Amino acid sequence: MPRPPPKSEASGVEPIRLLVLDPLPIVARGIASLFASEPDLTVVGSASSIGKALDLAAEHDPDIVMTEINLADGHAVDLIQALRDRKARCKVVALTSSCEQADVLRMLRAGADGYLLKAVEPHRILTDLRQVASGEPVVEGAAAMIALQRVAELKAEALPMTPRETEVLTLLAGGLSNRAMARRLELTEHTVKRHVHSILEKLGLRNRAEAAAFAVAHGLSDGPEARVDWRRRELAV
Repeated sequence: MPRPPPKSEASGVEPIRLLVLDPLPIVARGIASLFASEPDLTVVGSASSIGKALDLAAEHDPDIVMTEINLADGHAVDLIQALRDRKARCKVVALTSSCEQADVLRMLRAGADGYLLKAVEPHRILTDLRQVASGEPVVEGAAAMIALQRVAELKAEALPMTPRETEVLTLLAGGLSNRAMARRLELTEHTVKRHVHSILEKLGLRNRAEAAAFAVAHGLSDGPEARVDWRRRELAV
């Protein structure tokens, strides 16, 4: 069992442990080096294959695995499944140049916690990684628009949800955590989790990211300040 990293003296909080994957080893190491000096982030390794990534994940227990879509020995969806089979607790975030609809939807449906594009500035990627670590999914730019187009195909008038579930979905789209939603609705956190699970099942969605996109597409977003920024129309280059 690896020894946990030292806590930050200023905050007393352990850094986010990051594992970086890219099919090109030099790219993987380059991306890792961009974040190595961040005080609240520890890069535990880099890899170009699923096999090596699984070994590193078992050794270092990362909080987030950030990966390109196509790796040296398979697709990132295969990596997600392998991590789940091993009961790994890490979140998985795509960092890719692909805006293909099939790639975006396949990753979200597999349970990815984020879909980021390599065209954005490094500081934006850092912000998104911190958001994912805090428990909020992130889908950026053109990838967000693809997810939005997918869920917009569903009919708002056929929503099979209770009024309470609609309230929970609206708050979820506004970026609230389960704890914050529980306070707002005067419910227990366990009850909110049960509502979120029910919403995903009823709407045929895979995760909170798709649920947030669905809410925005059907006018259920709770204000423009949503942390999950589904309304972006341009891709930063």
